[in-house]
Amino acid sequence: MSPPELLHSLTVTVVGRCISCVTSDRVWVSDGNKLILTDTTGVPLHRVKNSWSGLYGGNGLHTVNSESELIYIGRNYNINKLSKDMKTTTTFIETTDYSTWEPRCVYWSPSTGGLLVGMYNYRTETGKVTRYNQSGQLTQTIQHDNTGRGLYSIPIYITENNNGDVVVSDSYSAVVVTECGGRHRFSYTGHPSGSGLWPRGICTDALSHILVCDGTTKTVQMLDKDGQFLSHLLTESQEMDGPCSLSYDVNTHCLWVASLDNNKNGHDMSENHADQENRHLEARAPWAKERLSLQLALNQMEQELDQCRADLRVERDQRSGIAGVGTERDRDRIQRLYGKYLWADSYRKALVYQKKYLLLLLGGFQDCEQTTLALISRMGVYPFPEDLQRGTRPCRLVTTCRSAARVVVAITRMRYLVRNWKRATRVGSPLMGGTVDLQQGELVT
Repeated sequence: MSPPELLHSLTVTVVGRCISCVTSDRVWVSDGNKLILTDTTGVPLHRVKNSWSGLYGGNGLHTVNSESELIYIGRNYNINKLSKDMKTTTTFIETTDYSTWEPRCVYWSPSTGGLLVGMYNYRTETGKVTRYNQSGQLTQTIQHDNTGRGLYSIPIYITENNNGDVVVSDSYSAVVVTECGGRHRFSYTGHPSGSGLWPRGICTDALSHILVCDGTTKTVQMLDKDGQFLSHLLTESQEMDGPCSLSYDVNTHCLWVASLDNNKNGHDMSENHADQENRHLEARAPWAKERLSLQLALNQMEQELDQCRADLRVERDQRSGIAGVGTERDRDRIQRLYGKYLWADSYRKALVYQKKYLLLLLGGFQDCEQTTLALISRMGVYPFPEDLQRGTRPCRLVTTCRSAARVVVAITRMRYLVRNWKRATRVGSPLMGGTVDLQQGELVT
């Protein structure tokens, strides 16, 4: 990577350490207890006197939205908004209990149009990040990780990456990165890991790189979006002594850097960042093509794997006697129909056996009757006429009793059959090894 190119240098009396880019030739910088809008020549264009830019050594106390309106933390800890024409100042967020939580840094989110605010609690010595919508209403609070431990000590600078990550410079600690939903992703503690970091101003570029000023090494370090160190963007030997704040111009791809010089109260300078991004894009182009080809090959392999699994499932179902087509409900119905078929076939075979048995029994009776009649004829025995007459004219009392008994038996059997029929036709009642389902109109085994 070639060294950055110095484009402009301007000198202002800086006490605070914050810079916010408005256009390619205008920035807001800190000037004691005031904020100054200046151009690339260092000429002050406007001053905001009711700001607290000297508070806590500056920090990220102001930001600029898409309408070129300045959003800053005032003396009363309220977050104010200055209109584009510099004539109207309104209170965007009113701080009601600044004795507990004090705003330390702000950043306007281009993705949501809302505001990210870094807060600090003196009593617990902990920090948090709050998100407000465009109306100034609180929508989110980021304070703890998934184990319940606090994420921040003193958030002094805050920004947002292109993927929605919230990036915070935690004073004397680390760069803490969380997802837009608040889940902790990683904390960067210097290069090599754990070597120590004094994070100051922070921003991100068009390639989602994280740029952070390190007060220990007096450099600007470049990280990727996952927290891996890439390079030192600016070092002390490149006319930079103690870079403390950053602001990235998305239109010109230039990086504004606020620094403190040994021979001056302070100066602001910007370096050409477009060439570096172009080189990164050229290097990533073949990687993107290779990734696309690998992704297409992976999708094709997954489709072939799904087809093989479907073929194996069909073959397995065919071997088990059930075709692997339709849904699971169709397969269950097929299994029930097959069970009914087996049940009916078993009853048919039972009826065949009963028929054969009855035919055999009747045949035996016929043979026995013919043998008896032949034996009687050979014996020459015939009944007397009185016996024949007595047999044809039974007693009236016997006939009446026999008829009454038969009527009683018939009525009893009819009641029994009617009772069994009613019990069998009720929903869900057992019937010959199954249940009757009146809604489906079928016998469920």
